[in-house]
This record gives sequence, C-alpha cells and structure tokens, in this order.
Amino acid sequence: MPFQSTRGNYLYCDVLKVAFADQIVTTDEERILHILELALDVDPAAAATCRDIVTGLEPSQFHENREFSGHRTGNLAIY
Repeated sequence: MPFQSTRGNYLYCDVLKVAFADQIVTTDEERILHILELALDVDPAAAATCRDIVTGLEPSQFHENREFSGHRTGNLAIY
C-alpha cells in the first residue's frame, strides 16, 4: 500500500524528527513511538516510510502540503 499523506502520518513523522534529532533513539523513546503509532493509526509500513523521510532516505511528501502544518484542536501534546 503506498504511503498516504494523512494527519496521523504527518504528526508521527513530526514526532519522529524530534526523536531522531540527537541521532539516538532510546528504548523508552522507541516504546513511546510505538504507542503513538498505534494511537495515530499509523500502519507499520507508513511508520517505516516516516523513518526514511526523517533520515533523508526518502523525500518528504508533506513539505508543500499546508493542510497538515500548524497546530489544531485535538493534537497531541508530546515532546
């Protein structure tokens, strides 16, 4: 299934950027990311694509899409 640009995938990728900022993902961070993956309904393939986007292996599909940028009511407050 191809990667879909959804709000959940956008938020997961955004959190993943913070987690990868120091280039170290601890066991605790990995657990939190897994919980967020489930809470945001991000399938494992999309989570892997988000990792590729964050690490620069794949271009971001969100950079030109303003539909997902900014904060909205109901967003998670994390990191």
